[in-house]
Amino acid sequence: MAVSGILLDYKKTKNGHFPSLVFVTGKRLHSNPEKGPMLQTGVREFPALHNGPVTTDVVGNKGRFEIRDIALEEWLLSAEFSHFEEAMTLALSVNA
Repeated sequence: MAVSGILLDYKKTKNGHFPSLVFVTGKRLHSNPEKGPMLQTGVREFPALHNGPVTTDVVGNKGRFEIRDIALEEWLLSAEFSHFEEAMTLALSVNA
């Protein structure tokens, strides 16, 4: 839900200029080895599960990925984002 909140707020505050976003999920140094990289996997999968913007790996750092400015702008202006916005606004209001 935190990622959805960030993406919803991002469109409202950027007034048409969308710089790239970098997400730091960590390298799972303190994760349970049996469960794997839960945060890293979940946060990376979230955009794809919601027809969101394409994510790009940060070379040399498995604990980071980014959503580049052009991918973010295209998605925030798309019909897919409108559907995402409606669904997440409803979900956030239910969880409030």
